[in-house]
Amino acid sequence: MIKTNRANLFQSVKDLEYLMNWSAGAPTPTADVDLSAFEPDEQTVMAILKAKNSPMMVDELSIRSSLHPSKLASLLLALEFKNAVKSLPGKMFTLK
Repeated sequence: MIKTNRANLFQSVKDLEYLMNWSAGAPTPTADVDLSAFEPDEQTVMAILKAKNSPMMVDELSIRSSLHPSKLASLLLALEFKNAVKSLPGKMFTLK
């Protein structure tokens, strides 16, 4: 299984972080983002993430933005493609 990359050996937690592409440590402060380059709903989502300044679960984002979860999911995907937000494990999102 290791030969076919279906399993991996871990010697430390850092190996797991590397494989999962997780960054260790506290969240880094985000730079000021020009929100005028985004659609109004995207601006709303980004403003909420910026105000929190830490990763936020998609359910909490949906409640705070008053957006339907399916609409929010498509907005978050579009923002990921625009390299504005980052998806984290556990359905959490943060600004890049």
